[in-house]
Amino acid sequence: MSLRSEGSEHVQPVSTSPEAPADHRPRGAPVTRERLLQATHELLLERAGAAPSLSQVCERAKVQTGMVRYCFGNKANMLEALVERIRLGVEADLERLAASDLDPEQQLRRHVEAVVRNFVRFPYGTRLSEQLRSGLDHREEITHVFGDVLIPFYERLLAAGRISCGWRDMDPRLLFTSIAGMADYVSGARRLFPELDEQRLVERFTGHTVELLLDGIGGGGPPGQAPPAPRRAGTLA
Repeated sequence: MSLRSEGSEHVQPVSTSPEAPADHRPRGAPVTRERLLQATHELLLERAGAAPSLSQVCERAKVQTGMVRYCFGNKANMLEALVERIRLGVEADLERLAASDLDPEQQLRRHVEAVVRNFVRFPYGTRLSEQLRSGLDHREEITHVFGDVLIPFYERLLAAGRISCGWRDMDPRLLFTSIAGMADYVSGARRLFPELDEQRLVERFTGHTVELLLDGIGGGGPPGQAPPAPRRAGTLA
């Protein structure tokens, strides 16, 4: 659900999933819960990931502070719910992509675009979750939030790519670290591309990342043919 804030014509939705039909949208406490999550999302974007105060969230959501306790129990649970919303959105996107008729290369391209877009749109996600769990640094938190859903998807995608596209054998965990690492950095590097809006940045970075990945996993031959032997260290050919 996407909510508008006062004085703003457009607010990015917390979830990437389509809105529910009007007659199935939540009412009462669920509406307040969504308003609190949306307000938290907006403030986190404005504050570059720094967690807002409870009063700031409630002022933006136009609700009493007691509603946070009623809907979530406490502020930490509310922030956890926002991180979980992002993770569930990623999981739903993967399920739809896996069920599509796209070939492995098209699925990879579509997926990388979605990952890059999510890191640009929700740059606070893993950093916020890191703050909520002591002992995990930023990169460990990326694995905690996204690894459990992405790595099994990569395992299936790579297996299909080996059969139909002649891809090399690759550990899906390495593919995860490559994609997540590159996508995570782009949100912090936006100032390097002042001439690009969000859409153009996502398009350019997606194309760049996919080409790098395909060069790395492409077997260099037709499907079913063994990939060429890797070069020896220190050689150019």
